[in-house]
Amino acid sequence: LALDRLCNDPANWRTDHTPRVEPLHTVHDSLVTQWRIEERAYARVALPEWFNNEVEVAGMRARISADGTFGPDWEMKGAEKL
Repeated sequence: LALDRLCNDPANWRTDHTPRVEPLHTVHDSLVTQWRIEERAYARVALPEWFNNEVEVAGMRARISADGTFGPDWEMKGAEKL
């Protein structure tokens, strides 16, 4: 659901048709993304909102909270919480 919301959020698309937050990889309920440094403030707000989805599991309504970190590279040295 988060990936679908990322891809279909008009605010995520620049006028040149490139995404502000770009999806790279998904596994189960995880989503790996990247963005330009100047988009950091936007990404920190948008990503938790895209993950804010109510789902039905075994007949119960549940909201699975988003939790994530971001950093300057794949080593994640100096990573920050979303």
